[in-house]
Amino acid sequence: MIIIISENIGDNIRKIRKLRGLTQKELGEMLGATEAHVRAYEKGRRNPKDVTLKKIARALDIDYTILKGYKAERISEIELESDMDYLL
Repeated sequence: MIIIISENIGDNIRKIRKLRGLTQKELGEMLGATEAHVRAYEKGRRNPKDVTLKKIARALDIDYTILKGYKAERISEIELESDMDYLL
């Protein structure tokens, strides 16, 4: 499975969260935020500050520049799994 990283931060959060097998509620708990906050970020109703975006990236085990759409255009599930193995 290949996901396309876009310039839309909310889309990137949603795609990678789902790839990681997390619900919005679970991600919110990892961030110390509510499910509603995560939903608002994903739908683009709220833009996370850089500090929050970095927390989201840490929770998803990914470089925050990928969430911003700066670092990569494509990222595969295998690459994400490899990143997770490295971090464990």
